[in-house]
Amino acid sequence: MAGTFKDKGLVIKEWAAGENDKRLLLLLFERGRTAVFARGAGKPKSKFHACAQTFAFGEYLFYEGAGFLSVAQCELMQNFYGVRRDFDRLCLASHVLEMAERMILPGMPCQNELRLIYLALQRLSETDYPPRLAAVVFELKFLQMEGFCDRLLPGITLSAQAGKAVEWVLESGLKDIFSFNLPEKTVLELSGALDMFRRGILDSPPRSINLLNS
Repeated sequence: MAGTFKDKGLVIKEWAAGENDKRLLLLLFERGRTAVFARGAGKPKSKFHACAQTFAFGEYLFYEGAGFLSVAQCELMQNFYGVRRDFDRLCLASHVLEMAERMILPGMPCQNELRLIYLALQRLSETDYPPRLAAVVFELKFLQMEGFCDRLLPGITLSAQAGKAVEWVLESGLKDIFSFNLPEKTVLELSGALDMFRRGILDSPPRSINLLNS
């Protein structure tokens, strides 16, 4: 039966659907990974234009018909414009979205994951926060949420400092995990460890982080 519902969410992917319309892949608080249609969103003067771009976070009103969802109204709350400041931040922010796209199941509520992604994108938008540290902290906590690790990264050998950092992130709540700093050497060690760990759980390497590392 047709109807409407509201949900807050983040656009993690967009693509053209005809000359002026768009298809969007969103992470919604209540419905998780959800594909929707945004009529006219490709037009610069469209009322949906700002809310129908990758990295847009807002409150959406959806119309639900027989087998499809379309955006009826939207209010932009954050666009994380700062992630576009430089190539590294954009690649790492895109990696955050790509991990969410590949690992969060369609239709499953993802309140905690979406809060984590929001915080990571906030940090990646800030010029005074190291971007690789933000990405490392995000990915460690995200892998824990998805059930791949608890206190350590299974099968990965780390230095004492890197191991303590992993334990701290995994034991901390969301409000605290981006509140500390690490030496660049340790961040690079953790980044390399995550690259190795990812190879064992994904069927193909993430595009965004490979572009940054190439």
